Amino acid sequence: MAFTRTMHREGWCPTDYILRMVRLKEVTKPIDKVYGLLGLLDDSLREAIHINYAKYESSYWEVYLDVAKYIASTDWSFWLLSMASSTERPKMLPSWCPNLNSTIPEILDFSSQQWSAGIIRGKTYGAGFSTIPDSPHIRVSGFVIDVVQAVVYLGQPAPAVDEQGESDPDRVKVSFLERNTICAALCQKAYNNTDESINAYSRTLIVNTWADGSVLMPSQQDRVSRAYLDTIAYLKTEKLAVVDENEHPDLEQREQMMQQYLRQLGWWASRPFFTTKNNRIGRRPASMRADDALCVFYGAGPIFVLRRGTSGLYELVGDAYLHGCMALDSLPPEARTQDQEFIIG
Repeated sequence: MAFTRTMHREGWCPTDYILRMVRLKEVTKPIDKVYGLLGLLDDSLREAIHINYAKYESSYWEVYLDVAKYIASTDWSFWLLSMASSTERPKMLPSWCPNLNSTIPEILDFSSQQWSAGIIRGKTYGAGFSTIPDSPHIRVSGFVIDVVQAVVYLGQPAPAVDEQGESDPDRVKVSFLERNTICAALCQKAYNNTDESINAYSRTLIVNTWADGSVLMPSQQDRVSRAYLDTIAYLKTEKLAVVDENEHPDLEQREQMMQQYLRQLGWWASRPFFTTKNNRIGRRPASMRADDALCVFYGAGPIFVLRRGTSGLYELVGDAYLHGCMALDSLPPEARTQDQEFIIG
């Protein structure tokens, strides 16, 4: 613990990493998660957060909210919102606040991807989000870019373990391929069956990034499309896709690209595929549903998904990838709507 704390103070162990590490720890009682944080982060958190064990043993979510508010006051970057999604959540805990006593359903969030959906170089637009005094809510500036239409769970392309603990690779492959056919057809419909659909679809399945989070370059698009076709062919026949003999393909390189593409499909398996009312495609948080709003937050890398409640407050559903809309400085003017301030509870 002392080593981790020293690493944090020297900037080698960021706060978001520590929060994720604590979230995965098994504890006797949920309040113990905060005790772990107090031992790892700097003295200012210990001074700001006071724990009454008897009071907060059952209402531990109040301390989780205090921790999130403190982090928001010292670091307004959006990684905290990216990790807010939880498999379960106390009713009183705001949707933007991570439940440290529950894992994130998407396995991997999008905070480390090198996107700029809400960023233009040299401009901030008052970027970031802020807490509202004497309130559990936050405010953030941005705009709605689209609305979800159809959602399809794509799942794992690789063998999984079934309920009996035995591997059934054929069942997993067949199920993935069936759902992939549905998603590919939705993509073709969104792109009006143009040649661009295979390029957009193959990039969207791996959220347009390489394993290190770097964004795919335009010059790499053909390689990614080929890797997708090879992956689907391999899952069907255990052979690479047939190509024109005049292409003289490098089979070893194709094999490597296919294996990398297959691994990345597995990483994002918990991120279902979706289409939008404006004929866009993407990969979404696990709990997103039709009619949810896809929003650009100024200063944020990923797209965020909001759901409007009956009281007028928004619920944060999670972060998402929306193909063609992950760089604000290249976003077509017609894709933008009026700026607004979102109040998220």
